[in-house]
Amino acid sequence: MSACIIPVGPEFQDPPATVEAPPWIALSTPTVSVPFTIPPIGTDFVVQVADATPGGTIYYQWVFEYPPFASNLTRPVGGVQKRQAAPVGQLLEIDSTTISCTSVNPAPNSGPNHLLALILADAPFSTFLLGEFDDGSGMAPTYIWPVDMPCPATTVTP
Repeated sequence: MSACIIPVGPEFQDPPATVEAPPWIALSTPTVSVPFTIPPIGTDFVVQVADATPGGTIYYQWVFEYPPFASNLTRPVGGVQKRQAAPVGQLLEIDSTTISCTSVNPAPNSGPNHLLALILADAPFSTFLLGEFDDGSGMAPTYIWPVDMPCPATTVTP
């Protein structure tokens, strides 16, 4: 004797919850977190990001010698940028940045070892605090490249 099982009713499920997650780096050249030596002519840093929020806005800023913030060393590389996020499942290539001794002008006597950071966010940054938000509403992961950049020492002649 065989039996047939018939479900009592359909199984309803709530739709998936909205994902609250900051944008993230999906691909980068050079590879994020891997120490990299910058040649004298400089290197283009190219990044592709993804975001769980379709149609959202991605804010980003490149920063040299960060983290931590040090007023005598930290240098923003260009200003804060924003781009419309790609549809979910697609990557967005954000504007690349070229890092060289002349583009970031490291502090004299800072040595060859530096940090390059990319701060990504899903909300506008604070106008006063690097990588922070005025209203505390955003999420901003910081991605770091340790870079070796043996720049010639700059001297000031009187």
